Amino acid sequence: MLITDHLIERCSHIVGAANVLVDEHDTAPYLTDWRGRFTGRARAVVRPASTAETAAVVRLCAELRVPVVPQGGRTGLVLGSVPDAAGDAIVLSLRRLNRIGAIDTFNRTMTVEAGCILQDIQHAAAEHGMLFPLSLAAEGSCTIGGNLSTNAGGTGVLRYGNTRELCLGLEVVTAQGDVWDALRGLRKDNTGYDLRDLYVGAEGTLGVITAAVLKLFPQPKAAITALVALATPRDALALLKLVEAACGPTLTGYELMSDVSLRLVAAHFPDLPQPFPERYPQYALLELSSHDSEAHGVALLERAIERALEDGLAQDAVVGPSALVTHARPIHAQHPARPPLAHLIGRLQIGRSLPMRGGRHHFFPSRSFSATLSSIASASIRLSLAFSSNSASRRRASDTSRPPYLAFHL
Repeated sequence: MLITDHLIERCSHIVGAANVLVDEHDTAPYLTDWRGRFTGRARAVVRPASTAETAAVVRLCAELRVPVVPQGGRTGLVLGSVPDAAGDAIVLSLRRLNRIGAIDTFNRTMTVEAGCILQDIQHAAAEHGMLFPLSLAAEGSCTIGGNLSTNAGGTGVLRYGNTRELCLGLEVVTAQGDVWDALRGLRKDNTGYDLRDLYVGAEGTLGVITAAVLKLFPQPKAAITALVALATPRDALALLKLVEAACGPTLTGYELMSDVSLRLVAAHFPDLPQPFPERYPQYALLELSSHDSEAHGVALLERAIERALEDGLAQDAVVGPSALVTHARPIHAQHPARPPLAHLIGRLQIGRSLPMRGGRHHFFPSRSFSATLSSIASASIRLSLAFSSNSASRRRASDTSRPPYLAFHL
Protein backbone atom coordinates (compact mmCIF):
# COMPACT_ATOMS: atom_id res chain seq x y z
CA MET A 1 0.00 0.00 0.00
CA LEU A 2 1.32 3.45 -0.92
CA ILE A 3 2.25 5.66 2.03
CA THR A 4 -0.40 8.25 1.10
CA ASP A 5 -3.17 5.63 0.98
CA HIS A 6 -1.98 4.15 4.26
CA LEU A 7 -1.82 7.61 5.86
CA ILE A 8 -5.30 8.57 4.69
CA GLU A 9 -6.79 5.29 5.87
CA ARG A 10 -5.34 5.60 9.35
CA CYS A 11 -6.16 9.31 9.63
CA SER A 12 -9.75 8.47 8.68
CA HIS A 13 -9.92 6.04 11.59
CA ILE A 14 -8.68 8.78 13.93
CA VAL A 15 -10.76 11.82 12.87
CA GLY A 16 -13.42 10.28 10.63
CA ALA A 17 -13.37 10.04 6.84
CA ALA A 18 -15.35 13.28 6.49
CA ASN A 19 -12.48 15.18 8.12
CA VAL A 20 -9.72 13.87 5.88
CA LEU A 21 -9.92 15.98 2.73
CA VAL A 22 -8.19 14.74 -0.41
CA ASP A 23 -10.39 16.00 -3.24
CA GLU A 24 -8.85 18.96 -5.05
CA HIS A 25 -12.00 21.05 -4.69
CA ASP A 26 -12.15 20.41 -0.92
CA THR A 27 -8.45 21.03 -0.22
CA ALA A 28 -8.06 24.16 -2.38
CA PRO A 29 -9.03 26.69 0.34
CA TYR A 30 -6.35 25.25 2.65
CA LEU A 31 -3.54 25.28 0.09
CA THR A 32 -3.58 28.87 -1.18
CA ASP A 33 -2.32 31.84 0.80
CA TRP A 34 -4.66 34.67 1.78
CA ARG A 35 -3.53 36.96 -1.05
CA GLY A 36 -3.60 34.26 -3.72
CA ARG A 37 0.11 34.51 -4.49
CA PHE A 38 1.01 30.87 -3.92
CA THR A 39 -0.75 27.51 -3.98
CA GLY A 40 0.97 24.52 -2.40
CA ARG A 41 0.25 20.82 -2.47
CA ALA A 42 -0.52 18.31 0.30
CA ARG A 43 -1.28 14.63 0.68
CA ALA A 44 -4.42 15.55 2.59
CA VAL A 45 -6.03 18.10 4.88
CA VAL A 46 -6.74 16.53 8.28
CA ARG A 47 -9.17 18.21 10.69
CA PRO A 48 -9.04 16.83 14.24
CA ALA A 49 -11.66 17.87 16.79
CA SER A 50 -9.74 17.29 20.03
CA THR A 51 -6.28 17.26 21.54
CA ALA A 52 -6.33 13.44 21.59
CA GLU A 53 -7.08 13.30 17.86
CA THR A 54 -4.42 15.90 17.13
CA ALA A 55 -1.84 13.91 19.09
CA ALA A 56 -2.79 10.70 17.30
CA VAL A 57 -2.41 12.32 13.87
CA VAL A 58 0.95 13.87 14.74
CA ARG A 59 2.14 10.57 16.20
CA LEU A 60 1.15 8.79 12.99
CA CYS A 61 2.94 11.36 10.83
CA ALA A 62 6.07 11.00 12.98
CA GLU A 63 5.92 7.24 12.50
CA LEU A 64 5.54 7.54 8.72
CA ARG A 65 7.93 10.53 8.50
CA VAL A 66 5.30 12.73 6.91
CA PRO A 67 5.72 16.50 7.41
CA VAL A 68 2.93 18.39 9.19
CA VAL A 69 1.85 21.97 8.43
CA PRO A 70 -0.35 23.28 11.30
CA GLN A 71 -2.99 25.73 10.15
CA GLY A 72 -5.38 28.05 11.97
CA GLY A 73 -7.42 30.83 10.39
CA ARG A 74 -5.07 31.17 7.39
CA THR A 75 -4.88 34.94 7.75
CA GLY A 76 -1.07 35.20 7.79
CA LEU A 77 0.72 36.94 4.94
CA VAL A 78 4.07 35.13 4.93
CA LEU A 79 2.98 31.65 3.72
CA GLY A 80 3.74 30.14 7.11
CA SER A 81 0.57 28.01 7.16
CA VAL A 82 0.64 27.00 3.49
CA PRO A 83 2.39 23.76 2.43
CA ASP A 84 5.15 23.89 -0.19
CA ALA A 85 4.88 22.58 -3.73
CA ALA A 86 6.44 19.19 -2.97
CA GLY A 87 3.15 17.66 -1.84
CA ASP A 88 4.74 15.51 0.90
CA ALA A 89 3.07 17.15 3.91
CA ILE A 90 -0.38 17.08 5.39
CA VAL A 91 -2.19 20.24 6.46
CA LEU A 92 -3.34 19.91 10.07
CA SER A 93 -6.30 22.28 10.37
CA LEU A 94 -7.20 23.13 13.97
CA ARG A 95 -10.41 24.99 13.20
CA ARG A 96 -12.57 22.25 14.78
CA LEU A 97 -10.84 22.75 18.15
CA ASN A 98 -13.06 25.74 18.80
CA ARG A 99 -14.47 25.34 22.29
CA ILE A 100 -14.29 28.06 24.93
CA GLY A 101 -13.94 26.48 28.35
CA ALA A 102 -13.88 27.90 31.85
CA ILE A 103 -13.99 31.66 32.41
CA ASP A 104 -12.73 32.58 35.87
CA THR A 105 -13.71 36.17 36.66
CA PHE A 106 -11.94 36.10 40.05
CA ASN A 107 -8.59 34.98 38.64
CA ARG A 108 -9.38 36.80 35.37
CA THR A 109 -8.57 33.87 33.08
CA MET A 110 -10.19 32.03 30.21
CA THR A 111 -9.39 28.55 28.87
CA VAL A 112 -9.82 28.18 25.11
CA GLU A 113 -8.95 25.73 22.37
CA ALA A 114 -6.57 26.70 19.59
CA GLY A 115 -9.19 26.92 16.86
CA CYS A 116 -11.28 29.58 18.61
CA ILE A 117 -11.75 32.74 16.55
CA LEU A 118 -10.16 35.73 18.27
CA GLN A 119 -13.34 37.79 17.99
CA ASP A 120 -15.38 35.03 19.65
CA ILE A 121 -12.92 35.08 22.57
CA GLN A 122 -13.29 38.86 22.86
CA HIS A 123 -17.08 38.57 22.90
CA ALA A 124 -17.07 35.76 25.47
CA ALA A 125 -14.89 37.85 27.76
CA ALA A 126 -17.12 40.90 27.29
CA GLU A 127 -20.20 38.88 28.26
CA HIS A 128 -18.55 38.38 31.67
CA GLY A 129 -17.60 42.06 31.99
CA MET A 130 -13.97 41.33 31.12
CA LEU A 131 -11.57 42.32 28.35
CA PHE A 132 -9.26 40.15 26.28
CA PRO A 133 -7.16 42.95 24.81
CA LEU A 134 -5.56 41.28 21.80
CA SER A 135 -7.03 43.05 18.77
CA LEU A 136 -5.95 43.05 15.14
CA ALA A 137 -7.52 43.57 11.75
CA ALA A 138 -8.08 39.86 11.08
CA GLU A 139 -9.74 39.20 14.45
CA GLY A 140 -12.94 38.04 12.79
CA SER A 141 -11.19 35.08 11.15
CA CYS A 142 -7.80 34.46 12.79
CA THR A 143 -7.53 31.82 15.52
CA ILE A 144 -5.93 32.06 18.94
CA GLY A 145 -3.63 29.14 18.15
CA GLY A 146 -2.16 31.10 15.27
CA ASN A 147 -1.96 34.25 17.40
CA LEU A 148 0.03 32.33 20.02
CA SER A 149 2.21 30.52 17.51
CA THR A 150 3.22 33.80 15.89
CA ASN A 151 3.25 35.83 19.13
CA ALA A 152 0.91 38.32 17.46
CA GLY A 153 1.11 41.97 18.46
CA GLY A 154 -2.09 43.77 17.56
CA THR A 155 -3.09 47.30 18.44
CA GLY A 156 -2.72 47.09 22.23
CA VAL A 157 0.95 46.11 22.59
CA LEU A 158 1.81 49.45 24.15
CA ARG A 159 -0.39 48.66 27.18
CA TYR A 160 -0.87 44.88 27.24
CA GLY A 161 2.13 43.46 25.37
CA ASN A 162 2.30 40.79 22.68
CA THR A 163 0.24 37.59 22.85
CA ARG A 164 3.02 36.00 24.91
CA GLU A 165 2.19 38.38 27.76
CA LEU A 166 -1.49 37.44 27.53
CA CYS A 167 -0.96 33.70 28.02
CA LEU A 168 -0.60 31.92 31.36
CA GLY A 169 -0.72 28.28 30.33
CA LEU A 170 -0.62 26.01 27.28
CA GLU A 171 -1.49 22.56 26.09
CA VAL A 172 0.79 21.39 23.29
CA VAL A 173 1.16 18.30 21.12
CA THR A 174 4.88 17.74 20.66
CA ALA A 175 6.53 16.66 17.43
CA GLN A 176 6.54 13.05 18.72
CA GLY A 177 2.78 13.14 19.32
CA ASP A 178 2.96 13.45 23.12
CA VAL A 179 0.71 15.91 24.99
CA TRP A 180 2.37 18.50 27.22
CA ASP A 181 -0.34 19.75 29.57
CA ALA A 182 0.42 23.02 31.33
CA LEU A 183 -3.05 24.57 31.32
CA ARG A 184 -2.49 26.48 34.54
CA GLY A 185 -3.91 29.84 35.48
CA LEU A 186 -1.26 30.50 38.09
CA ARG A 187 0.07 34.04 37.75
CA LYS A 188 3.00 33.80 40.13
CA ASP A 189 4.60 30.68 38.68
CA ASN A 190 8.35 30.60 39.34
CA THR A 191 8.82 26.83 39.06
CA GLY A 192 11.39 25.41 36.66
CA TYR A 193 11.92 26.18 33.02
CA ASP A 194 9.30 28.29 31.25
CA LEU A 195 8.52 25.93 28.38
CA ARG A 196 5.42 27.95 27.57
CA ASP A 197 7.51 30.77 26.20
CA LEU A 198 9.37 28.36 23.93
CA TYR A 199 6.16 27.31 22.21
CA VAL A 200 4.67 30.80 21.97
CA GLY A 201 6.16 32.37 18.85
CA ALA A 202 7.69 29.10 17.58
CA GLU A 203 5.21 28.98 14.66
CA GLY A 204 4.54 25.28 15.10
CA THR A 205 8.18 24.21 14.72
CA LEU A 206 8.40 22.75 18.25
CA GLY A 207 4.84 21.52 18.65
CA VAL A 208 1.19 22.20 17.93
CA ILE A 209 -0.66 24.41 20.43
CA THR A 210 -4.08 22.90 21.10
CA ALA A 211 -5.36 24.99 24.05
CA ALA A 212 -4.38 27.94 26.22
CA VAL A 213 -5.22 29.76 29.44
CA LEU A 214 -5.49 33.46 28.64
CA LYS A 215 -5.30 36.55 30.84
CA LEU A 216 -8.35 38.76 31.11
CA PHE A 217 -8.60 42.36 32.29
CA PRO A 218 -11.36 44.56 33.68
CA GLN A 219 -13.48 46.00 30.88
CA PRO A 220 -12.83 49.75 30.44
CA LYS A 221 -15.84 52.02 30.66
CA ALA A 222 -14.85 53.99 27.59
CA ALA A 223 -12.37 54.04 24.71
CA ILE A 224 -11.37 57.50 23.50
CA THR A 225 -9.37 58.09 20.35
CA ALA A 226 -7.56 60.96 18.71
CA LEU A 227 -6.03 61.49 15.32
CA VAL A 228 -3.16 63.96 15.50
CA ALA A 229 -1.53 65.64 12.49
CA LEU A 230 2.27 65.82 12.68
CA ALA A 231 5.19 67.12 10.66
CA THR A 232 7.76 64.34 11.20
CA PRO A 233 8.20 60.89 12.78
CA ARG A 234 10.46 62.54 15.33
CA ASP A 235 7.51 64.66 16.45
CA ALA A 236 5.50 61.45 16.81
CA LEU A 237 8.05 60.10 19.29
CA ALA A 238 7.99 63.34 21.26
CA LEU A 239 4.17 63.23 21.26
CA LEU A 240 4.21 59.63 22.50
CA LYS A 241 6.50 60.60 25.37
CA LEU A 242 4.29 63.55 26.27
CA VAL A 243 1.03 61.54 26.21
CA GLU A 244 2.53 58.66 28.19
CA ALA A 245 3.65 61.12 30.87
CA ALA A 246 0.22 62.77 30.96
CA CYS A 247 -2.02 59.72 30.65
CA GLY A 248 0.06 56.86 32.03
CA PRO A 249 -1.27 53.33 31.48
CA THR A 250 -4.58 54.59 30.08
CA LEU A 251 -2.79 54.99 26.73
CA THR A 252 -3.52 51.68 25.05
CA GLY A 253 -2.82 52.35 21.38
CA TYR A 254 -0.47 54.47 19.30
CA GLU A 255 0.11 54.22 15.57
CA LEU A 256 1.96 56.42 13.09
CA MET A 257 0.80 56.72 9.48
CA SER A 258 2.06 58.79 6.58
CA ASP A 259 -0.08 61.03 4.41
CA VAL A 260 0.63 58.73 1.46
CA SER A 261 -0.90 55.82 3.38
CA LEU A 262 -4.08 57.74 4.20
CA ARG A 263 -4.40 58.98 0.62
CA LEU A 264 -4.13 55.36 -0.55
CA VAL A 265 -7.02 54.43 1.75
CA ALA A 266 -9.04 57.44 0.58
CA ALA A 267 -8.50 56.53 -3.07
CA HIS A 268 -10.04 53.09 -2.58
CA PHE A 269 -12.63 54.03 0.04
CA PRO A 270 -13.90 57.43 -1.15
CA ASP A 271 -16.95 57.32 1.12
CA LEU A 272 -14.80 57.56 4.25
CA PRO A 273 -14.70 61.10 5.67
CA GLN A 274 -11.36 62.87 5.55
CA PRO A 275 -9.99 63.67 9.03
CA PHE A 276 -8.71 67.17 8.25
CA PRO A 277 -9.41 69.82 5.60
CA GLU A 278 -5.65 70.10 5.02
CA ARG A 279 -3.04 67.43 4.40
CA TYR A 280 -0.11 66.84 6.74
CA PRO A 281 3.00 64.67 6.31
CA GLN A 282 2.30 62.30 9.24
CA TYR A 283 -0.58 61.26 11.49
CA ALA A 284 -0.65 59.56 14.88
CA LEU A 285 -3.69 57.54 15.94
CA LEU A 286 -4.05 57.34 19.75
CA GLU A 287 -6.42 55.35 21.94
CA LEU A 288 -7.08 55.79 25.66
CA SER A 289 -9.03 53.30 27.75
CA SER A 290 -10.71 54.91 30.72
CA HIS A 291 -11.94 52.97 33.75
CA ASP A 292 -13.48 56.16 35.13
CA SER A 293 -15.76 57.62 32.47
CA GLU A 294 -15.76 58.78 28.88
CA ALA A 295 -15.69 62.40 29.99
CA HIS A 296 -12.65 61.75 32.16
CA GLY A 297 -10.80 60.07 29.29
CA VAL A 298 -11.65 62.81 26.82
CA ALA A 299 -10.50 65.51 29.24
CA LEU A 300 -7.25 63.66 29.93
CA LEU A 301 -6.45 63.24 26.25
CA GLU A 302 -7.49 66.76 25.33
CA ARG A 303 -5.16 68.26 27.94
CA ALA A 304 -2.24 66.25 26.58
CA ILE A 305 -2.96 67.23 22.98
CA GLU A 306 -3.44 70.88 23.88
CA ARG A 307 0.05 70.78 25.38
CA ALA A 308 1.36 69.18 22.17
CA LEU A 309 -0.26 71.92 20.08
CA GLU A 310 1.22 74.61 22.31
CA ASP A 311 4.67 73.03 22.07
CA GLY A 312 4.46 72.79 18.29
CA LEU A 313 4.58 69.00 18.22
CA ALA A 314 1.06 68.67 16.81
CA GLN A 315 -0.33 70.59 13.82
CA ASP A 316 -4.00 69.66 14.29
CA ALA A 317 -6.08 67.02 16.06
CA VAL A 318 -9.48 65.33 16.27
CA VAL A 319 -10.39 63.99 19.73
CA GLY A 320 -13.31 61.98 21.05
CA PRO A 321 -15.36 58.84 20.44
CA SER A 322 -16.25 60.07 16.94
CA ALA A 323 -12.61 59.71 15.92
CA LEU A 324 -12.82 56.00 16.71
CA VAL A 325 -15.96 55.56 14.60
CA THR A 326 -14.95 57.62 11.59
CA HIS A 327 -11.23 57.05 11.40
CA ALA A 328 -9.81 54.29 13.58
CA ARG A 329 -12.25 51.51 12.73
CA PRO A 330 -12.25 51.91 8.93
CA ILE A 331 -8.45 51.97 8.89
CA HIS A 332 -8.07 48.96 11.20
CA ALA A 333 -10.82 47.03 9.44
CA GLN A 334 -9.12 46.75 6.06
CA HIS A 335 -7.70 43.21 6.39
CA PRO A 336 -10.73 40.89 6.67
CA ALA A 337 -12.57 42.31 3.65
CA ARG A 338 -9.62 41.63 1.33
CA PRO A 339 -9.67 45.11 -0.24
CA PRO A 340 -7.76 46.17 -3.37
CA LEU A 341 -5.13 47.86 -1.17
CA ALA A 342 -3.10 44.70 -0.63
CA HIS A 343 -3.00 43.97 -4.34
CA LEU A 344 -2.09 47.56 -5.23
CA ILE A 345 0.85 47.67 -2.85
CA GLY A 346 2.43 44.63 -4.47
CA ARG A 347 4.87 42.31 -2.76
CA LEU A 348 3.86 42.92 0.80
CA GLN A 349 6.34 41.44 3.26
CA ILE A 350 5.00 41.18 6.80
CA GLY A 351 6.78 40.03 9.93
CA ARG A 352 10.39 40.38 8.79
CA SER A 353 13.04 42.09 10.91
CA LEU A 354 15.18 44.49 8.92
CA PRO A 355 18.61 45.60 10.23
CA MET A 356 18.91 49.35 10.30
CA ARG A 357 22.69 49.51 9.91
CA GLY A 358 25.14 47.70 7.67
CA GLY A 359 24.64 45.12 4.96
CA ARG A 360 22.79 45.31 1.70
CA HIS A 361 18.99 45.16 1.61
CA HIS A 362 16.61 44.78 -1.31
CA PHE A 363 13.63 47.05 -0.79
CA PHE A 364 10.18 46.24 -2.09
CA PRO A 365 7.21 48.64 -2.28
CA SER A 366 6.24 47.66 1.24
CA ARG A 367 8.34 46.06 3.95
CA SER A 368 7.73 45.52 7.65
CA PHE A 369 10.59 45.61 10.11
CA SER A 370 11.28 45.72 13.81
CA ALA A 371 13.04 48.65 15.43
CA THR A 372 13.35 50.31 18.81
CA LEU A 373 11.28 53.42 19.46
CA SER A 374 14.34 55.67 19.52
CA SER A 375 15.38 54.57 16.03
CA ILE A 376 12.02 55.07 14.30
CA ALA A 377 12.67 58.64 13.21
CA SER A 378 16.07 57.90 11.64
CA ALA A 379 14.83 54.58 10.25
CA SER A 380 12.03 56.40 8.44
CA ILE A 381 14.52 58.76 6.84
CA ARG A 382 16.87 55.94 5.80
CA LEU A 383 14.04 53.89 4.33
CA SER A 384 12.73 56.86 2.35
CA LEU A 385 16.20 57.55 0.99
CA ALA A 386 16.68 53.90 0.11
CA PHE A 387 13.43 53.83 -1.84
CA SER A 388 14.18 57.03 -3.71
CA SER A 389 17.89 56.58 -4.46
CA ASN A 390 18.50 52.85 -4.91
CA SER A 391 17.45 52.52 -8.53
CA ALA A 392 18.64 48.93 -8.81
CA SER A 393 16.45 47.86 -5.91
CA ARG A 394 13.52 49.81 -7.27
CA ARG A 395 13.80 48.06 -10.64
CA ARG A 396 13.44 44.75 -8.80
CA ALA A 397 10.18 45.93 -7.21
CA SER A 398 6.87 44.97 -8.78
CA ASP A 399 6.01 48.58 -9.70
CA THR A 400 8.68 51.26 -9.51
CA SER A 401 6.12 54.05 -9.74
CA ARG A 402 4.81 53.44 -6.24
CA PRO A 403 6.13 55.56 -3.36
CA PRO A 404 7.04 54.03 0.00
CA TYR A 405 4.16 53.66 2.47
CA LEU A 406 5.80 54.13 5.84
CA ALA A 407 3.77 53.36 8.96
CA PHE A 408 4.84 52.49 12.50
CA HIS A 409 2.72 50.34 14.80
CA LEU A 410 3.51 50.28 18.53
